[in-house]
This record gives sequence, C-alpha cells and structure tokens, in this order.
Amino acid sequence: MVQTDASRLNGLGYILLQEDEQGTWKLIECGSRFITEAEERYAMVELELLAAVWALRKCHIYLFGLSEFTLVTDHQPLLTILNKKR
Repeated sequence: MVQTDASRLNGLGYILLQEDEQGTWKLIECGSRFITEAEERYAMVELELLAAVWALRKCHIYLFGLSEFTLVTDHQPLLTILNKKR
C-alpha cells in the first residue's frame, strides 16, 4: 500500500507499507519533500496527483511486477478522477 498526501505548507509525503503474514502493516519506505515555487501555484488536486506520481516513482522498485497494489489518498476529487470508468 502506498499512502500519499500533499500540503501547500508542508510539501509532499508518502509511506510504503507491506502487510505481513499476521496482518500487521510494516513500513518499507517513506519520504517527503518541499514543493517548488512553481508547484505552489498548482491547484490542490494537481498537488495531490503530483504527490502520488512522485511516490510511485520513488517506490517503483518495490511495485514493479506486482499484479496490483493500493494507492491511498485523502483527496476526494482525485479519487473521483482516478476511479472514473472509461
């Protein structure tokens, strides 16, 4: 599971968790960064998507080859966009 968040004040952050055999979530990797001056002008939905894309790129070595994984975000408009049926 990759959980992401974005904030104009605090920047971007993510955690990568893996569930073990006992059902306990273990931290595999985490990261954060400040947003740039240009990114400060992004709409909030763009910042949340940026956080997700950045996190997935950082975690690609763990995610590559998986048939599926869970991406968690608290930004409802982004969830609506990502879950849209085509």
